[in-house]
Amino acid sequence: MELLNQITTIINRTIEWPEEIKAEDNLRDDLEIDSLDVMLIIQEVEDEFEITIDREDITCMETVQNIVDKLVQKLDLKSVA
Repeated sequence: MELLNQITTIINRTIEWPEEIKAEDNLRDDLEIDSLDVMLIIQEVEDEFEITIDREDITCMETVQNIVDKLVQKLDLKSVA
């Protein structure tokens, strides 16, 4: 749950969304995020968590939960390394 809160905070800083951001929100349809904003959000996530997200993976991210899931995957891989 904490990761979700961190991601929604990053999204909110980027787009200043006036409503609560939920895990199931679609980035483009529900939050009206364009591709430039997606890149800015991903850059902030990468900086915040000191990870790198492959550009191919970004195109598969349609919801807030997709970002959280990718972050969990990357953090698990980082802890193993």
